Amino acid sequence: MPTATRDVTVGALTTGISVARTASGPVAVGLRHGGLRGQLLGRDRTGARVALLAAQALLLGGDQVRLDVRVGAGCRLEITEPAGTVAYATDEAAAGWHTTIDVEPGGLLVWHTAPFVVSEQARVHRSTTVLLAPDAGCLLRETLVLGRSGEGPGRLTTTTYAARHGSPVLVETLDLGPVSQVPGMLGANRVLDQVTDLRPGRVSDDPAAFNLAAGGVVHRRLAPAAHLASLESTWQELVRSSAAAD
Repeated sequence: MPTATRDVTVGALTTGISVARTASGPVAVGLRHGGLRGQLLGRDRTGARVALLAAQALLLGGDQVRLDVRVGAGCRLEITEPAGTVAYATDEAAAGWHTTIDVEPGGLLVWHTAPFVVSEQARVHRSTTVLLAPDAGCLLRETLVLGRSGEGPGRLTTTTYAARHGSPVLVETLDLGPVSQVPGMLGANRVLDQVTDLRPGRVSDDPAAFNLAAGGVVHRRLAPAAHLASLESTWQELVRSSAAAD
C-alpha cells in the first residue's frame, strides 16, 4: 500500500480559534490558520459559529496538527466540520492531532467534529485537553473510524484529559487498532461514536451512559459501521438543551 509523509514544523500546522465579549457589538473572533482554518459563519453579542476546514492535505505521516480553542467568559462558541479527516498510511512517522480547549467562566463550547478515519497502516496519536472554569461547559461529538471501506484498521491512540477548576473530571487513554495488536479493545467493531457532555452537574438516566463522578456524562456506541453507531439523536437533544439554557 502506498504511504505518504511530509516534512513540516509543528508550528506550521497550529490552528487557533477564540471568541471573547466586547464592550458593545458582536463578540470578537480570532482565527489563526494552520493545517486547518476557521471560517466565521455568524456572530452576535454573546457567541459565534465557526466552520473548521482543511487548509491542506491532511493527515500525512509526520504531520503534527494542533488546535487551540479559547471561549471567553460568558460566550458560546459552536464549531462544525463540513468534512471528515483521513489519516493516510505511513511507513515510519506517526501523525499527531492535538487539541487544547480552554473555556472561561460562564462559557460554553459546542463542537460537532466530523468522522476521523485512520487508514490501514496509518498510526496516529490523538489528544484532547479540556480546561473548564467552575461554571463553564463543553459539548463534544466525536466519531472515530478504524480503516476506510474495504480496508483493515489503522492504529490510533487517543487520550482525553478534562479538568474543572484544576480538578480532573475525565482522564482516559484508548489504544485502538488491529485485534492482533490490541486484543479485545473493539473486537469486530471499527467505529466508536461518542458524545461528551461536560456541563456542570450533568447526569443521565441512560443505562448505557457513563456518569462521571465529578459531573458530566459520556455517551458511547461501538459498531462495525458508522451508520450503525450513530448518537445523532442524543447529540441533537443535548444541543437543544444547551441552547434553551442560554
